Amino acid sequence: MFSFEIKRAYLTDSLLVSYIGFIPQKFLISTFLSNPNKTIILEEELNTLDEVVLEVKKAKYTSVKTFGENRQL
Repeated sequence: MFSFEIKRAYLTDSLLVSYIGFIPQKFLISTFLSNPNKTIILEEELNTLDEVVLEVKKAKYTSVKTFGENRQL
């Protein structure tokens, strides 16, 4: 759990809350005026990642690894 404070914004601005594995949610800033202590609960995304690509770059060295479905990191 965490909290944040919005210091300056227009009422028509929006806040996008997202996290990997969850469905993003978008809120108008005006929503927080009527409820400044609003609790946001993200719903879990039913679709999972099919592939993860890791890329490591160092001077004169590049390595790319792809992990597909049914493989573990």
